[in-house]
Amino acid sequence: MHGGGQENNLRSGTENVAGILSLEYCAKKVIEDLSSNYKVVGQYRQQLIEKLQNKGISFCVNGNGSPYILNITFDSLRGEVLLHSLEKYGIYISTGSACSSKKPDNRTLKALGKTDKQIQATVRISFSPYDKIDIDYIANTIATEVKDLQLKIKGK
Repeated sequence: MHGGGQENNLRSGTENVAGILSLEYCAKKVIEDLSSNYKVVGQYRQQLIEKLQNKGISFCVNGNGSPYILNITFDSLRGEVLLHSLEKYGIYISTGSACSSKKPDNRTLKALGKTDKQIQATVRISFSPYDKIDIDYIANTIATEVKDLQLKIKGK
């Protein structure tokens, strides 16, 4: 790589030693905690599924992939409407992955046999082992909002 005159055109800049060491520390920490993190997020995911099942709302869990992500379809709802409805409670979910945000359809959900309407009713909930998560609050809020939104839809 060609660089600036201060390094006889040999390097493009000074190495960010603090950044390099910070990255090394974080990478080691993540690797050390990998199995316990996996267990924590798996418990969050399973607890949320169980609590939502006990709330009497209809939904379908899509796949059994990463414990870090819960992909879930709610009957008769648009995922985007639920997403915005939950924001006011400090619950932030998504309707798809960032890497597929520019793509017109969801190949994974299509492969699972989901219709276009079901795909639009699907949301993703991500879990982090580094955040303190109140699963009861999240389950209660999601259940209340889903029920309210479904009632509004039926009322039309």
